Amino acid sequence: MSAPETRLTTGDPNLDRVLHGGIVEGSTVVISGPPGAGKSILAQQIVFANATSERPALMVATFSEPQSKIVAHLSGFDFYTPDAFGDRVRPLALSDALRSPDGLASVVDRLTAEVVQTRPAVVVIDSAKAMTDAAASSPDLRSHVYELVARLSHTGTTLLLVGEYDDDAIATRAEFAVADAILQLSNDAVGAADRRAFRVAKLRGSSFVSGRHSLSLTSKGVQVYPRLESIVQAAGVSPLPGRASLGVEGLDALVGGGLPAGDATLLMGPSGAGKTVLSLHFVATGVAAGEKTVYVSMEESPDALMAKWRSFGMPLDDALADGRLVLHHAPITELDIDRLGDEVARLLRDRKPSRVVFDSLGELAVGAEREHRHPGYIWSLANLARRDGASVIFTQETMAFGSEVGTRVGFSHLFHNVLFLRYLERPDRLSRALTVVKMRDSAHANQLVELSIGPDGMHLDGTVAGATGLLGWTTLSVTDTGER
Repeated sequence: MSAPETRLTTGDPNLDRVLHGGIVEGSTVVISGPPGAGKSILAQQIVFANATSERPALMVATFSEPQSKIVAHLSGFDFYTPDAFGDRVRPLALSDALRSPDGLASVVDRLTAEVVQTRPAVVVIDSAKAMTDAAASSPDLRSHVYELVARLSHTGTTLLLVGEYDDDAIATRAEFAVADAILQLSNDAVGAADRRAFRVAKLRGSSFVSGRHSLSLTSKGVQVYPRLESIVQAAGVSPLPGRASLGVEGLDALVGGGLPAGDATLLMGPSGAGKTVLSLHFVATGVAAGEKTVYVSMEESPDALMAKWRSFGMPLDDALADGRLVLHHAPITELDIDRLGDEVARLLRDRKPSRVVFDSLGELAVGAEREHRHPGYIWSLANLARRDGASVIFTQETMAFGSEVGTRVGFSHLFHNVLFLRYLERPDRLSRALTVVKMRDSAHANQLVELSIGPDGMHLDGTVAGATGLLGWTTLSVTDTGER
């Protein structure tokens, strides 16, 4: 059996995960993408993560650039260490060799000699496209690229070729023909926002996580957020024993003693019907029982949520302080669904909560539909929370008036339990009502139950008789018979 291949880290654990361990040592890697996508930052991040005094890195500039300018570009990133320059990380300018009569031949000779002398772990040529564009002809380019790769293949040095290549270049240019790996970065306008992404076009001799993964540039450098569907096992989650109380007196009895532990439950209804209030009860009850909870909000800020709990006589300040409650705000204005998935995964791994709330599903569904990942993303997000035993609630807004009661997703196969909150039109007032639409393997009440929301939260006010529009309308009409 052959020994496992040595891998170089990219400096980002998530990107290493996508590459199933990192970049294979001694391979030739093309990092391509448009201006501003993060190509050079990724290459420099790899350099600083792997260079040592014994096996340094060479950063080859094809056109002269002052070292002070290179340092200025890098100084804002956490991976940059000033004392590495000249020792672990060594700049090498080849602009003179490139302009010489021998052109690429001179570059290959000069670079090979430097590699043999210093035995670097990594060599970065940025921009490789600018260098290869100087070739006299396509055959000349192909010959010299093959020669360079062949010479370096005997040294164990990893070669990174960075350039602004378009998609057509993969099929025509010599760099891609000899590459062991092709890493593509993109930066596309989506509405008013820019969305960066990463994908592996080729990784010779190794498996990897395929598809388009979200990417961001931060002070840490390049950070990749794997597609959520790729990290959640398709096998699903086995049912768990026990029940999770909803925290509203009388409501647990309607759902067979509480929500089945580990289930995914949808609270659907128009704005103001009580979905968030019921979610607040669900969280407060769990916290009171000593359970860890996570509340992910796309709309209301943590301060607004804490104020609501206080207004209903359920102060959770101590729980927030001691970590039993975690509030995570993901504003819809800059919502990146894979970044959110990564943040939620970290919270779940670190906190191991028993209860999780996502408020609301609508914003997530819009993002998933925009990327043609509906409903797989929603299923994966629910199962990400459920796989460690959490009971999960999603809220979903429907139309306030009219016959449209559907959600953006077919809830029948995504959620085990569905509770529908609606408005109830009486002759003298507008009130609220709740129906249990379905529950997985559990007996439940079929009646329409009237709700009220007061200073101490939600209450059940009895069953409703004589309501019309139960099967198709978000606002029901009832003749007041006095029955409660």
